[in-house]
Amino acid sequence: MPATHEVSILLAQPEHAVPYHQFMDIVFAENLDTLIPPPGPTDLRATSRYVMQHDGHRSALFLAVMGGNLVGAANFSRFDRPEKDHTVGIGLYVRAGYRGQGIGRRLMEAGIAWAIGTPDVDRVELLVMENNATAIGLYESLGFAREGVKLCAIKKPYGYVNVIPMALLLKEAAEAAGQAERPSRSG
Repeated sequence: MPATHEVSILLAQPEHAVPYHQFMDIVFAENLDTLIPPPGPTDLRATSRYVMQHDGHRSALFLAVMGGNLVGAANFSRFDRPEKDHTVGIGLYVRAGYRGQGIGRRLMEAGIAWAIGTPDVDRVELLVMENNATAIGLYESLGFAREGVKLCAIKKPYGYVNVIPMALLLKEAAEAAGQAERPSRSG
């Protein structure tokens, strides 16, 4: 595989709906023990709407492209409920054969930078399966903190798996990155 410096990270556009849909089908077909499965099959129309909703304003979808192929994706999805509007939920996916090359880190860094620069976003959060030590290490290295354990949260064919909620408070992340100011709240 080529080195990660040949990977382009870009904000998804409407024309990326078909390759993104195909990418997610491939990732979920792997049936990884470390992946929380989707609630059910999606159709291309739903994927197209999803991509359009993640246009970088309230939510963002970042894609990792290498040699013209989509090899990773990270969604940063703003919650719609007023009491959670300051929070963005994250999903990170990297295709088999491309893991362990820093692609996930680059996607997360792009998303965190987007969140820091987005007014009214104060927190990013995710759920990670307890058996995914590689992902937990990545998230912790980016400043995410564990917020407990959801016991028996995911049922797999072999039994239950615990899930760890993790979060990054953006004020602290911006300060660590040397950014004294973040966009002000819209009051």
